[in-house]
Amino acid sequence: MYSTLSFNIYAKLGFAYYEQHPVGQTLSFLNTEVGALQSLYRQHLPWLIQDLVFSIISVTLMVSASPQLSIIVVPCFLLYYIFGPTLERKASISGKEMADQRVAANQKVYESASAITELRAFSATLWDL
Repeated sequence: MYSTLSFNIYAKLGFAYYEQHPVGQTLSFLNTEVGALQSLYRQHLPWLIQDLVFSIISVTLMVSASPQLSIIVVPCFLLYYIFGPTLERKASISGKEMADQRVAANQKVYESASAITELRAFSATLWDL
């Protein structure tokens, strides 16, 4: 499934994309973005549905068991929803920085791997540096 998906993405990009973007950036794109989409549909969406059902059941039980406790807990959830997006935004900025670092690392790996044939061609292993 992953190889078919990555091949389809490669085919849709076209030659202009490869001329404008380095190889390391394309490899990083496939490693991060495609993997994130797959994990979204395979893991996070079922967890979201499960958590939603669990939350509805638990809030119903909480309200029926103790309305006073519900009055205390609901503002705590509201506080989380007020400050939560700020924390998530900071986490996404950190994720973007890590993705940029991965692009740079993939470019270095590609350049190192492509330089091996040049070193062999000029007998660099016999050089006395």
